[in-house]
Amino acid sequence: MKRQISLGEYRAIDLALFAVLLAVFEFLIVRFTTVSYYTVSLAAVITATVYMRWGWWGAIHAVLAGVLFCFYYSGIAPPDQAVRPVQYIIYTVGNLFSLPCVLLLKRLGPERVRQSAVKSLLYSLTVILLMQGGRAVVALLLGAATPAKAFGYFTTDALSILFTLVVTWILRRLDGIFEEQRHYLSRVQEEQDKSDKQVHE
Repeated sequence: MKRQISLGEYRAIDLALFAVLLAVFEFLIVRFTTVSYYTVSLAAVITATVYMRWGWWGAIHAVLAGVLFCFYYSGIAPPDQAVRPVQYIIYTVGNLFSLPCVLLLKRLGPERVRQSAVKSLLYSLTVILLMQGGRAVVALLLGAATPAKAFGYFTTDALSILFTLVVTWILRRLDGIFEEQRHYLSRVQEEQDKSDKQVHE
């Protein structure tokens, strides 16, 4: 009999897959769509999706997204925008400012958020705005930016907001992707049980 994987094993595989997707898509997007003083990233929507699927475990992807963005952007940044070591701190710690969204999901109910297009979009919008705001706050605290320059974490990353909303709209329409995974597995099992029952009747 084929051994079934445990929930912990399933979660580890799932988190690893999303980390790989983040690494690949962030590389492609940063390298081929980031131009001039504007940046584009899918960090927020992938992090928001992992928050939805596994809650606090999404912190891993929030940090990873910050590291990857700085690393990839350093390869294409113009001389006057060279990536400094402090920016790794700004992006990784700043991205973690989105963690309260996990509490928001728990309060509202992941399934209620998933089933509503408006709530799903507002949830993802909140994730990216908290990330951008977090970067601005961390930059100010570290003395790495003036208030005017800190505001640039919103303006230069404005295209990412659009990307986040569009991709969220797509993901929530795909079965089991933008869904709390315990609920998803339970739902799939119930559907399988109903199917088996019908076969034996």
